[in-house]
Amino acid sequence: MRLFLYELKKIWSWRVLALLAAFAALVWFSILRGDVQTYKTLSHYASSFGPYQREMFDKYGPTLESEELADYDISGKIAALEGELDDWIASDPLFTGNGISTYAEYEDFRSQDRDSMDKEEYEKFSEITMQMDRKLWLDEYWNDPKKQFTSPYVRLGMLSNLNDTYTEYERNIGHYLEYENQPVAVEAARQILAKHNNSLVPYNLKGTASGYSTVVGVFVILATLLLVSPSLTRDRARHIHPLQYSSTVGRRILLIQWAAVTVSACVFSLVAIGASATALLTTDMSAYFGVSMLSMNYGSIQSLYEITFGQYLLLLAVMIVLLSMTAACFAFVLAKFSTNIIGAVLKIVPLGLAFWVLYLSAISEPFDPRNALFRSILHGRVVMPELILCVVLAAAGLLAAVIVAARERKADIL
Repeated sequence: MRLFLYELKKIWSWRVLALLAAFAALVWFSILRGDVQTYKTLSHYASSFGPYQREMFDKYGPTLESEELADYDISGKIAALEGELDDWIASDPLFTGNGISTYAEYEDFRSQDRDSMDKEEYEKFSEITMQMDRKLWLDEYWNDPKKQFTSPYVRLGMLSNLNDTYTEYERNIGHYLEYENQPVAVEAARQILAKHNNSLVPYNLKGTASGYSTVVGVFVILATLLLVSPSLTRDRARHIHPLQYSSTVGRRILLIQWAAVTVSACVFSLVAIGASATALLTTDMSAYFGVSMLSMNYGSIQSLYEITFGQYLLLLAVMIVLLSMTAACFAFVLAKFSTNIIGAVLKIVPLGLAFWVLYLSAISEPFDPRNALFRSILHGRVVMPELILCVVLAAAGLLAAVIVAARERKADIL
């Protein structure tokens, strides 16, 4: 146990921890903080449904029944917004100067047949309609969705999207089934159709969590390599092992180092996941923990499997921990065959790049029909291939590390 604790102390040196802290701060301020702020903004002002979908979720629960859709009275809300637009348009000289005093007249004006116009008329008409659109969209506030949301025209579009989605829910699933040929995705869509599940889970919920976890996962893997590699490489470069091998206890040192490396990888990944998840959950995501992700929203399947959002986050965390442990094990194996710092760097850097590419190409967008491993390689025939891949890689890394450590007990020190 004392040797194990000494090895942990070597791995968790203050210099390495300071470097990791700087790396974590860079990732947070350059990427993750923006993801959190973007989700908050999209959930309240700038998504396709604005705050209306969340309002319905708070009022009716995770799914929307037909009588609840009628109770929400989308058509009444749309009529009220059109009334606001009428007042707005009637007081604006750009519209009144073109004979437009109501929203209905604006729609008629925009729907004119452009094919019958000559070039000069077409250019003039396009310029006028563009100016009108920019006014209605409050285009000067494009980078400030909170201000742009004050436009009744923007809110009208959100309500129209909401109405189209939930009044045509089953038709949209049927249309999806006509063109989808991946067996697992087809089965998921059929389950959604059978449940009559008009899910009120926002479509950007899974996308935000998935993208956020991808950044965290890549960070954890690269940071794990930074954490465990220096002590392993330093021992090999200083020829510490031949001295240790002169005793029976010393013969077990590589196995002890492997245990310390593996534990360190798991602890670090859990701490990093916990810290990043805490920041993410400062949004309203926690309200959806117990809600099923097996749903279709805005033409896209949220998840291919009957799992809750809380379970989805847990699976993301498990995959990150498995890949972090795998990276640590392979770093341990490569360090065994590196006699100096330069040789170790030439091995560790490609290893980190390989895990980066692997994560982005096969693990990102997990449990989604668009996942590259699921769609392009396995053609939608295997359930949760991303999780299976992580388990297989972790098993391979552990096996390789154990074999190397076990063989070293009989190694010739000459």
